[in-house]
Amino acid sequence: MTICRAPGLLILAGALAREVAGQECRPARTALVLSGGGAKGLAHIGVLNALDSLGIRPDLVVGTSMGAIVGGLYASGYTAREIDSLARALPISEIVRPFRTTAPHAWDRRLPIVFLVRGRSGFALQTGIVEENGPNARLNTAMLRGNLLARGDFDQLPIPFRAVATDLRDRSTVVLGRGDLARAVRASSAIPLIFPPVLAGGAVLVDGGLSASIPVAEARAEGAERVIVSDVTEHLADTLDVESPLALADQLLGFLFQQPGASLAPGDVMIRPDVQEFRSLEFTRESIEQILRRGRLAADTALSRGSCFPRRPPPAARALPTRLADWTVTTGSATDSTVVARMLRLTPSSPLEPDRLRERLLGLAEAETFHGVWLNPTGSADTVSFRVEPIPAPKLVGGAGLAYDHELGGEVWAGIFNRRLFGTTLEASALLTLGRLQRELYATALWHVDAGWSRLTPIISLRLRTEDIRRFDPSGRELESVATGRAGLSSGVELRPARAWRIRLSAEALTWGREAARGDAALGGSIRLSREWRTGPQVLGDVLVNGAFQSAAAALTWPLVSRSWTVVPGFRLGLGADLPLQWTFPLGGDEGFPGLHLGESRGSREAHTAVRIGYAVKGPIEIRLLLAAGRAWTPGVGTEDWLAGARLGLGADTPVGPIDVAYGVATNGRGALYLRLGKWF
Repeated sequence: MTICRAPGLLILAGALAREVAGQECRPARTALVLSGGGAKGLAHIGVLNALDSLGIRPDLVVGTSMGAIVGGLYASGYTAREIDSLARALPISEIVRPFRTTAPHAWDRRLPIVFLVRGRSGFALQTGIVEENGPNARLNTAMLRGNLLARGDFDQLPIPFRAVATDLRDRSTVVLGRGDLARAVRASSAIPLIFPPVLAGGAVLVDGGLSASIPVAEARAEGAERVIVSDVTEHLADTLDVESPLALADQLLGFLFQQPGASLAPGDVMIRPDVQEFRSLEFTRESIEQILRRGRLAADTALSRGSCFPRRPPPAARALPTRLADWTVTTGSATDSTVVARMLRLTPSSPLEPDRLRERLLGLAEAETFHGVWLNPTGSADTVSFRVEPIPAPKLVGGAGLAYDHELGGEVWAGIFNRRLFGTTLEASALLTLGRLQRELYATALWHVDAGWSRLTPIISLRLRTEDIRRFDPSGRELESVATGRAGLSSGVELRPARAWRIRLSAEALTWGREAARGDAALGGSIRLSREWRTGPQVLGDVLVNGAFQSAAAALTWPLVSRSWTVVPGFRLGLGADLPLQWTFPLGGDEGFPGLHLGESRGSREAHTAVRIGYAVKGPIEIRLLLAAGRAWTPGVGTEDWLAGARLGLGADTPVGPIDVAYGVATNGRGALYLRLGKWF
């Protein structure tokens, strides 16, 4: 009898053991905690991929800085694979991209070294050194799905979410769970002195990494009983190069974001991807690939050692609201309200089309009137209301810059720009340039009749310029320069048919002259086409036709960037008939041609192709090689042979502009030094 009962007892014992194990594995309320860390925070996406593959679904997501950006997307219902695709397409790098000083478009791509804005207490140096428009527009579009689902309450997201920021007044931690989702994430990632603080009530919110880089305590305060932590925070180096100012500055900055390690309890999981070799703002494609891979590898290893995770199917797709009930502008003037309505094309009691709204929000990247908007959505069921809060750009700004070339000497410029002349949507700008060879006054006025995507904008400009044009004999010896002058008044319209593209159509009155020659004048028209964006091709085309001469020019460059390499192919073409000396084309443009003096070869026609290659050797310092081929000539005035050339040296892109020192040689046997500090204008 005893022997017969044994199998039954064993089966019963096994069943009881499984039942006990099942009772023990009752998943606690689990929070996914994502640390700050800049580009290294993209490793969080690899962690999300591992969680999705195992069916692990956290009950709460808490993120700081880059962790808030990735966490906000995940909590909004995006899968890890979808966020991975977003990261590889680089919009996240647009949200937290590195230094970029900006100036009004009317300043003709100049790079200000001193940038003043008029605030409540008069003029002051600009507080943010990163262009806000692009990052804010990208952030709004990335968070739009979650913003419309939450409608002011982050607990209404597919996964409840908290963004962690720091109140700059007392360095206290602020946990954001309500309001505009994009604004909360911006506050959490607003690195001091890089992004302006986000003002919320009486708080001055900046990067959460200053008070809670790894917000485990904040997750527990929100009800988490267990945490899964993805930590990519910087660990300070054990050794320090005391002779390097940059190393010392980096160490001091690291102290600001350094806090005691996270306090873990039994059952918690710590994931520490191996990403310390990457810089915080390193968003090259190669770096992103490696960071994502290392995040997944670390998560697979750490999660394999854990147990009793909350497992459930992905959250069901939830319908976005389909109707805009109403909207108001919460701050700003009546003009601001009109401009916002035109930009976003908001119509009360109309269908809501998220894809079109996303495009219009992205269009704010080009808007100079505002640095962006916060939608502050509210509502219920299938309706939403917006309490739009514009982030106004300063109405009055001033700037100045300089550059030096060892052949052309130094140049300085100063400008002033008013975005709200007489309290209207009329913009006005004035620029003064002074140099050894060139002096210019340039003024423009532009009226924003329609601030929407494809706006047609009236514009008028005045340009007064004197220039001493260099001359050389066939051996390259410099001769006496020719003093010239010109003045032009133009009136027309500017059209923006698509993002980054501008078309300007103008009627022009020109007058010009040169030393010991009678002045001339003519009436005509011009067309200018341009594309200027942070990525992709940069295009500039000009056509000028009048009763005295005709001119057409085109330039194309296309930067291609990897972790260590920068390759910029380019092409220039100029065609003219009966051109005055002032309008002839210098071979190679502002950069000149390797081996020749700047401006040495010029004519009424130009054909030039070049490729600039840079290889990073240490920090911003690159070895740079320029390979070029081209010709500038005037038909009927003699022939100029086609040339090829190369220029090799060192360079760096700095906040005050590029720095280059190189030596070039050409196939005609000539050689020349090239030394330039700052961006030429």
